[in-house]
Amino acid sequence: MSILLPLLKAFTLSAIIAGTIASCATTPPDYTGNPDLSATSIHSQLSQVNDWSLFGKIGFRDKDGSYTAAINNWRQTNQDYVIDLSSTFLGLGAVRIHGSPSYVTVEESGEEPASSEYPNEILHSILGVPLPVAKLRYWMKGIPAPNSSAETVKNDLGLNQEIRQDGWQIKLSRYQNINTLPLPGLIKLEQNDIRISLAIKSWTIH
Repeated sequence: MSILLPLLKAFTLSAIIAGTIASCATTPPDYTGNPDLSATSIHSQLSQVNDWSLFGKIGFRDKDGSYTAAINNWRQTNQDYVIDLSSTFLGLGAVRIHGSPSYVTVEESGEEPASSEYPNEILHSILGVPLPVAKLRYWMKGIPAPNSSAETVKNDLGLNQEIRQDGWQIKLSRYQNINTLPLPGLIKLEQNDIRISLAIKSWTIH
């Protein structure tokens, strides 16, 4: 699996933004508010969205460099996830990450699958930066993870534009109207010198 990190580091984090802007014509409509839903109701409904998928791009940056990868599909079913990544520009084969909060398996083209009972550790070793998947499934919906204190900052529509939780600062923008619910099109995570960005081209609620 050592091939993944050095190959992807050839791309800068800014590519994730440029790619999203270039393809904005195909993205869902912006969320402009729903007078029938209060902020509390929106939070409640988003908390119940546990079966969804998306595709787009993910970018990582730390003190050693930056790189991006395509998210060909991210399927979340409750706590279980399957994430398909690739970097077609460099001819990198598919990388599939599937697991739960207590187990993860990574399959990379040309390599033996690797499994671990410590998802955070193995994802950190593969990607080069930590990826808090268990909490990220909430942050990606624009809401704090449960069972942990959080601070939030709202935008003009009453949606979370910033979440501070468990040492992470999460910035949310470009909310899309998905089945009348707001889901962010751009998520930025920051912790010390680590930056993770997700530019989501398309959401699907199952």
